Amino acid sequence: MNYKRLTMTQEELESADSDYIGFCINCGAEREGCEPDARRYECEECGENRVYGASELFIMGGIIINDIVNSPILRSHR
Repeated sequence: MNYKRLTMTQEELESADSDYIGFCINCGAEREGCEPDARRYECEECGENRVYGASELFIMGGIIINDIVNSPILRSHR
């Protein structure tokens, strides 16, 4: 699958999940009303069925957590 990955913090990912926000992997638009495991919802911006829930997109490798390097767990293993 060819798409641009999103970068966000762990807090932003959790917020997107709880607020039912999905992301279009075609144009990058956000869409409300998406369950965390949503797949192939229609994008209101570009019309493509390429909107995924935040957790689903994370599992697919489409979201990179940019604050994981600063995780206390990882810091303790350096």
